[in-house]
Amino acid sequence: GSLPSLLASAVLAQEDRRFFEHRGIDFEELWASLKRNIWSGQIIRGASTIDMQVASLCYPDYSLTRFRWLSKFREALLALFLNRVFSKSQTLEMYLVAAPLGEEPIVTGFPEASNRYYSSRLSELGERQIWSLVTTLRNREYLNPNQTRDLRLISERTNRKLLSARETERILRARVTQQLRDSPWLTETNG
Repeated sequence: GSLPSLLASAVLAQEDRRFFEHRGIDFEELWASLKRNIWSGQIIRGASTIDMQVASLCYPDYSLTRFRWLSKFREALLALFLNRVFSKSQTLEMYLVAAPLGEEPIVTGFPEASNRYYSSRLSELGERQIWSLVTTLRNREYLNPNQTRDLRLISERTNRKLLSARETERILRARVTQQLRDSPWLTETNG
């Protein structure tokens, strides 16, 4: 199936703005996150790239939850390997079709989420519906289209992040279209 360019650029705007610049690990983002988390004394900012998230989907090992840093280290190593084996287009496509987008029952990937939440194919969704699905990546337990129809459920902080991601998406759209122009799965629909 095909995946809309708006979806690709929206996901990158929210999850990995420097996707085309790094090789699996965004060391600049990792350093910024580490400093911010140490300064605050808690984990408030992550640094997982799309590549690292694909790696985590390959080995969902819940036994390592006590040693989260060990899981992150394994994800980082696997992300470096995946980045050497697969193109950016292939990695992004894997993420878009396999990302977890819901709990109980589990929703896997944007095509399934589109069908589950909107009874439509991705190519039939409008911009607001696509952004509703992308927002689900942040906190899939309660930020899903079934829950967020009442927008009061979205916190002000989440809303600010979403507005920032929407501005970034407009900048990334041309880059996505140019970088992934030969990708058979990318379509120019939905905005």
